[in-house]
Amino acid sequence: MTSCNEDETLVRKGKPAISLAENGTTTAVVEGDDIVMTFNLDYALKDATQVRVEFSGDGVTYSDFNETTINDAGGGFFGGEGFFINIPAFTETFTYNFKTVQDIFPEATEEVTFKFYSAAKAYATIDQEMTVTMTNYVQPNDDVTIRLEWPNAASTNGDFSGCDIDYDLEVYDGGFGLFDDSYYDCPEVIVLAETAPDGNYFVVPSLYDLGGTPDTAADAVNLPFKLVIYKAGLWYNEIDFNDPAFNSFDGVGAATLGAVLVKTGTSFELQDGNGDTISTGRMGLPQFSSSRK
Repeated sequence: MTSCNEDETLVRKGKPAISLAENGTTTAVVEGDDIVMTFNLDYALKDATQVRVEFSGDGVTYSDFNETTINDAGGGFFGGEGFFINIPAFTETFTYNFKTVQDIFPEATEEVTFKFYSAAKAYATIDQEMTVTMTNYVQPNDDVTIRLEWPNAASTNGDFSGCDIDYDLEVYDGGFGLFDDSYYDCPEVIVLAETAPDGNYFVVPSLYDLGGTPDTAADAVNLPFKLVIYKAGLWYNEIDFNDPAFNSFDGVGAATLGAVLVKTGTSFELQDGNGDTISTGRMGLPQFSSSRK
């Protein structure tokens, strides 16, 4: 005889339900933090299963998240962008840390809705959602970052491109002494520390080497680049050089005055290479983005 309480011998029928611990809640994170998602199954499965997730919100895209291993599920029933979360076999509780991107742009707080539902071939069911508010990341100091960027494709004959091209970045002080440099990175980056002396700082990009055979005069192309100068989360400026002094024929070794940063305490004035003011303000106060071409 067997006891009627020994129900572990019974065969379970149907699919187990998955409940989200954060269902119906609003979670607050700062850009760069993980969004924690906790899934509880009625009972463990012998096979892995999937949960389909869609997210939506004003201005929210995949670029707001740092998820390189998830399976892109494209758009779906709710009109948002989607992905799959894999829940492994033989587990009743699974926590997934969804990574957000700590970017450099001044942004308003964003609200994201995540909807969770069963994937087409899932072994468990779910129909829940959670809301996340993402607050803009603001760097905790008054350092100013200067970054020299250039496009991946530059050569018409395919001989050189992207990081094969060796741009250099230098910053000179008001006495035209070399204050700092960046020669070996892609992009090149220099940080003007908040403790740097007051005065003028001259930002000078140059083209050191093409990383390939120079073009003939007939095949030469301009090599565009841009300077990005910012304090993460507070202000951001781009200076674009779409028709620069550098080209793939005779530009090697050329340098140009890209920008001037005038520092007075925690205040600054950003000028282009012609001495025209792009923006002014305190290093710690928000500024509008601007672009010069």
